[in-house]
Amino acid sequence: MIEHVIAGKIDVGPLDSYVHDLLKRNEPETTVRLRTVESTAMTPIPPLVVSSTVDVLVMTRFAAVKPTDYAVLLSQAREADRQEIPTPALGLP
Repeated sequence: MIEHVIAGKIDVGPLDSYVHDLLKRNEPETTVRLRTVESTAMTPIPPLVVSSTVDVLVMTRFAAVKPTDYAVLLSQAREADRQEIPTPALGLP
């Protein structure tokens, strides 16, 4: 999606704050070509997976989550359905 925004194939697309932070750290030349036009309330990010060789101590630096932490996402989806907001198309032409 990021490449399509930069290339002008699409006008706007979603970008998770975690991905944006990684881009700022590792690809600053990409982030200077993007502009945030709107932000949403903070919500949980998808689960992160690691190799079985990653030290357990690394994992302790992440916040623990509970299934109820994701309830806000279901609430947002229901509100979008209530407002008849169309689901974005999967893939690009």
